[in-house]
Amino acid sequence: MAADLQIIDGFEALRAEFIAENPGLRPNTSVIPGREITDPQNPPALKTPDVLQAWLCARVGLATSSSEERRWLRTLVRLAMRGGAGEGAGQVAEAREGSLTALLRKHPKLIEQARRVAEAVGEMEDDGGVVQPPGSGAGPRRDPVAHAKAWVKGLGGLGDIGGLRVWKFMRLLGEEVVVPERAVRRFLYRLGVLGGEKFSGAADALAFVSAIQGLSRLTGIGVAELDRLMAWHSGRAAGLSGGGRCAAKPRCSLCPLTAGCAWFRFRGEDGADGAASREAASADRLKLRWRDQGLDEMTDAELLAFAMGLGGDSDQATRTADDLMRRFGGLREIYAASLSELTAFRSIGEARARQIKAAFEIGLRLAGKSLVRGAPVNGSEDVWLAYRERYRHIPQEHFIILLLDTKNRLIKAEIVSKGTLSGSLAHPREVFKQAVRHSASAVILMHNHPSGDPEPSPEDFAVTEQLCDAGRILGIRVLDHVILGESEYFSFKDKGAM
Repeated sequence: MAADLQIIDGFEALRAEFIAENPGLRPNTSVIPGREITDPQNPPALKTPDVLQAWLCARVGLATSSSEERRWLRTLVRLAMRGGAGEGAGQVAEAREGSLTALLRKHPKLIEQARRVAEAVGEMEDDGGVVQPPGSGAGPRRDPVAHAKAWVKGLGGLGDIGGLRVWKFMRLLGEEVVVPERAVRRFLYRLGVLGGEKFSGAADALAFVSAIQGLSRLTGIGVAELDRLMAWHSGRAAGLSGGGRCAAKPRCSLCPLTAGCAWFRFRGEDGADGAASREAASADRLKLRWRDQGLDEMTDAELLAFAMGLGGDSDQATRTADDLMRRFGGLREIYAASLSELTAFRSIGEARARQIKAAFEIGLRLAGKSLVRGAPVNGSEDVWLAYRERYRHIPQEHFIILLLDTKNRLIKAEIVSKGTLSGSLAHPREVFKQAVRHSASAVILMHNHPSGDPEPSPEDFAVTEQLCDAGRILGIRVLDHVILGESEYFSFKDKGAM
């Protein structure tokens, strides 16, 4: 009883996850060629072309999701329903004018077989042209195996009920069946509701159908919805987000069904696929944490792991991020580190180091009022807002020069020098070299104080006076000298010190 309740709870959680990952998509929707069935209990009335399309899809594996293959289906249906033995050669020639050549070469008797199917279906039509499935009077929905046998006998070309074709055919017609594909059989076997993964005859077909019906009764979930949920969970559903946790290499730590799962109970994640399961699960763990708790709840190390790129193992990325944080002391220190310092660290190559630097740069630009080429610089506050975050807590003094044109618009910013904790090198030759090269009309000088206190030192006053004198000689205006602190700044111009 406990296991039954655990399976019920697990499927409810699975349904909730499906909806969360695929918003707006109903898990109980199934599709037939060109039509959507929203209520599998009452599928649309079948016409001969519907049955022919489903037969062709099951017979040769055509996909109704492909626009090209939908065109093939329409052509094949038209040729099969045209009839007349004398027209066969002309019909094949007509088909081969398009892109059906390879398909017809592989299945040379396809049109002839499809014509026989059309004739058989025609015998099933009532006075209104609606197809009455073989054995419909015996309640086929209550006995899918008997219904499958009736279709096999009535149409041919679908193999037997121990193969997949007849079940694909029935689902394409809107029947409430699950195609016993390997991924679904594996999932049911792991869950403990199917005795084995084999599927090769009537006995296996009956066991599979019984397992599906029993699971539907237990969970209260219709067969059509079970079909989609199991396909999504077992990794065989194309075009959907998420899922795939019970694929060939199961990710048990992320599965909501583990409490009632026989596979997990007896093998756990240390079973045959345990190592692969843990590795695959770790690649999703941070993504799930982001989705469930939000980006603002993640630690600095977790965010850094994302910035580095998760690769196949987010646990390894997080460990590397933790090691980086301990080695350098924090995010700002990592930002201040050079590429060579980062690449000297284990697990960090040049590409990953550039990812880290780029992520920090984006964050700094968002945090400040960015100054880009051509932007006007109207005063010291513009400089402070643009660069305060970039140079806050940097352990070395950086001396920067902003090059401006005749209208005080930014040409570019250049780092002139990086000094020690006590001072920086700002020789007039180095400061004005770039200004002359870029034909700047004016410059703004800027440097940071690692102490956080922007109050200028005597050396700062002396350097400012020296550079202003050099600018006058060169004909390049020195508009201001801004010192960046931790929470405030000092402007020589605003204070009347130049």
